[in-house]
Amino acid sequence: MADAAKQYPKQIVPFGFVNLDASDVLSQVKDFRALGFRGLGELEFVKKPYVDPSYLPVYELANQYGWVLLFHTGIVLRRSVDQPEDVASHRMRAFYLEEIARRFPKLTVIGAHCGNPEYEWAEKLRVGTQTSSLT
Repeated sequence: MADAAKQYPKQIVPFGFVNLDASDVLSQVKDFRALGFRGLGELEFVKKPYVDPSYLPVYELANQYGWVLLFHTGIVLRRSVDQPEDVASHRMRAFYLEEIARRFPKLTVIGAHCGNPEYEWAEKLRVGTQTSSLT
């Protein structure tokens, strides 16, 4: 992907995928930057709400890079109905993105799926923060 993006920089904008709960997540972010990637996403399946202090160093680094962050917002389907999962949609609610966009103004923040099923709230968030980097 990195090679293709270098060859076609106007057509390909490379994003890296990271697990925000991984112990080496900052190293992974730096590696993606070294490869010329320009954002992260879709960030999902977090163990804590998006605004948990343990995730802030990732956002700060991405802010320094002026990156785009694509967050999953809304309902998460089950992978298997008979296997336990440590996944909860409430950790990925759209209203967390407001705080992230305000704290890290050089980020472009995108909420995938428009907060399903909290569409009305997610739309108000977008309209209410047009002067910030929330998209």
